[in-house]
Amino acid sequence: LASLLPAGTVVRLYYPHQALAVTGQGVALTGAADMHSLGRNGAGVKVGVIDMGFANYINAQASGDLPSSLTITDYTGTGTGGIDHGTNVAQIVYEMAPGAQMYLAKINTDVQLQQAMSDMAAAGVRVINHSVGWYGAAFYDGTGPICNTANLANTSNIQWVNAMGNDRNRHYMATFTDANADLLHEFATGQNYNTISLTAGTSVSLILNWDAYPTTSIDYNLYLYNGNPDAGGTIVAQSATRQRGTASSSPYEPITYTPSTSGTYYIVVKKYSSSSTNTRFALYSFGPSLGVKTYASSLAQPADCTYVLGVGATNLSDAPESFSSEGPTTDGRSKPDVSGPDGVQTSLTSSFAGTSAASPHVAGAVALLRARNPGMTTAQIRSLLIITTKDVNTTGFDSRTGYGRISLDADEDGYNH
Repeated sequence: LASLLPAGTVVRLYYPHQALAVTGQGVALTGAADMHSLGRNGAGVKVGVIDMGFANYINAQASGDLPSSLTITDYTGTGTGGIDHGTNVAQIVYEMAPGAQMYLAKINTDVQLQQAMSDMAAAGVRVINHSVGWYGAAFYDGTGPICNTANLANTSNIQWVNAMGNDRNRHYMATFTDANADLLHEFATGQNYNTISLTAGTSVSLILNWDAYPTTSIDYNLYLYNGNPDAGGTIVAQSATRQRGTASSSPYEPITYTPSTSGTYYIVVKKYSSSSTNTRFALYSFGPSLGVKTYASSLAQPADCTYVLGVGATNLSDAPESFSSEGPTTDGRSKPDVSGPDGVQTSLTSSFAGTSAASPHVAGAVALLRARNPGMTTAQIRSLLIITTKDVNTTGFDSRTGYGRISLDADEDGYNH
């Protein structure tokens, strides 16, 4: 493809992303059941679910866990199945707003994400749920192509609802520190590595990116060792792309590795040269927790986007989930906006856990409110949803649960559920 395009055209792989893992319990807990009892079920509202796979959705239709009539589109060319993550998500939306008309879209790239959003906007969809996190496209500050897509939905009066991510224990963020000038970042005083415990045969992905978008000459590299690098460990995987300030020089280095032996592995972040500026970077693990971790700003995109409702996860006892990604965004904006319940039952599992489950509860709640208040703007709907939340963590807003777990005021008497 690159050889057929004009000289200077930049071609890249799509940004990495992952499903953010998941019914009834949430419907009653959030007050949606009260809405249903008053005849408010989301009728007249079109809701979209953009996800990575809808395996077994036909079985869910047959069992009544999804509507018999829905629109589903495969943008990947691989069929609508694969994983059943999207089917679990869609079931929660449907249980929350059983009168809504549902549009499902399977995507695997950010280009497909944009196309799905555009097609849903053209079809009149007014709520989109995306229980997927994207990494490496920007520095989690509300900018970049993923946020461009999510924010664009707002111009069509679509409320985008997104899972915050499950990365609270799998995230590290700091300004590059090199007190002894050996070009290695110090994760702690005198410690030039982070650690991760890997299992033989189970792959892990590591994502490093830094605050120098869109292109940069600040050059960091990412290395994975099978032992302590200061005591004979050897490199088993690396990402060492040269960042030269050209159009293809994004501040981003990924590793995917499958170990042959189980044990502790060591992560090293290194500057290419002493001329590289010390700037803030983020490290994510798509797998086990990191030995040295940073809870704050562990959110994924597009939960960081300006017009997106970022959703954290609380369990069925209203406690914040330990894995639920925290705000704020890296530019200091408050996230998440609200939280929703997870660990709920679907037709496919007894406990669908993660912010992937929390987000569709909020999307379904938005559909109920939009059906009740069709003339309201997205900003007014967000405000209405926020002011009725139940404060379940520290008093007031906090970076784990936002303004609280959603709790609808079904009869509009001024009291939440």
